[in-house]
Amino acid sequence: MLPVPTNHDAPIDVLTAIEALVERMIRDAARGIPPSTAGAGHASPALTFRPLDQHEHNKSLAVFLRVADLVHANLAAPTPRVMTKRDVYYQDPALFGTQRVSDAAIELLASTLGVPRDALGVVAAPRGQAHGPCLARFTASMGSETSVVSFANGSHVPPGRRVTRLELDPAHVVAATGMRPAFAPGPAAPRAIPVAIALALRVPRFILIVEKDASFTALAHRGFAARHAGLLITASGFPDLATRQFLADLARVGAHSQHVPVYVVADADPHGLHIALTYMTGRRVDGSRCVVEVGDVNVGKVVHVAVHLRDVELERTVRMTRADRVRAVTLVRALHGMGLGEMQARQFRTSLQAMLHMNAKAEIQALDVDQLERYLETRLGLV
Repeated sequence: MLPVPTNHDAPIDVLTAIEALVERMIRDAARGIPPSTAGAGHASPALTFRPLDQHEHNKSLAVFLRVADLVHANLAAPTPRVMTKRDVYYQDPALFGTQRVSDAAIELLASTLGVPRDALGVVAAPRGQAHGPCLARFTASMGSETSVVSFANGSHVPPGRRVTRLELDPAHVVAATGMRPAFAPGPAAPRAIPVAIALALRVPRFILIVEKDASFTALAHRGFAARHAGLLITASGFPDLATRQFLADLARVGAHSQHVPVYVVADADPHGLHIALTYMTGRRVDGSRCVVEVGDVNVGKVVHVAVHLRDVELERTVRMTRADRVRAVTLVRALHGMGLGEMQARQFRTSLQAMLHMNAKAEIQALDVDQLERYLETRLGLV
């Protein structure tokens, strides 16, 4: 059980940056110069609000300044609180009209200042979940408040909080009984930490990211994490910022203890591989471009333990749609910019080309829960 080093931007730095930005924009507007987000000390594309005599531009400027005002007021409070994006919208729904408008202004403010959104004290509603015999100590990003969360019965990942400690809770580890037949072996993957070492060091043997909520729930109900002293995590699809930040903190815990391996299992389809790549590289593909995800959320080394088409009975595969094929081709072309090692890129390229050649895909649920457990036990070295 070791502390995680933190490296947050101090709220006063964000406060100063907001004050300087808003002051300059108002000064420019008073001089008849279209206000712009340029010159805020970050290389993000600037947005200029012009011309000032058109209603839609005036409203866009008003929305941006109102969001900056709400964020500034919260950060300047004696006890700043963590606001959800929904909270921000309800501060002035008449001006914003829809939450999409206020959300866009929040993202623009964060990118203009060159800080992650949680540095503004704003987070999305929690989507990530974790389950396993582990305790995590969190500290609020806006203050010194701490809390301890047990994942033994499952819990949402608290948004706007940073993990400072993670430990295995032996009271909720259930000894595995009996031997189960191993699944057909796949590509070599780092083995989970031996259970005796995990118990002695009070760290989980592994962290497993599961793409699908249904598979995550099935494994949780079967006690997979408790039986193997690990931690399951899902964001029900593409990872949100809070889940990625949670994983980044857990990666730091692993790096300072016994290098707890982190795995991701996803569907054998282009969408699932795209999600796995996002976890592994912190990048996603937008059109034909690789986009680096915003924020200090490097989750460290994540190993892909995919379910492959060869692992699924033919009658349980599904024909690819046109959208699937387009996504597969786009990913193949974008792999060189994803920051993968040569072997990893080759494995992803081979999987995508096999899907295109066979015109087939498969979901994790193509394996029943017993098969999925045996598959994971084999790939993670739990048997």
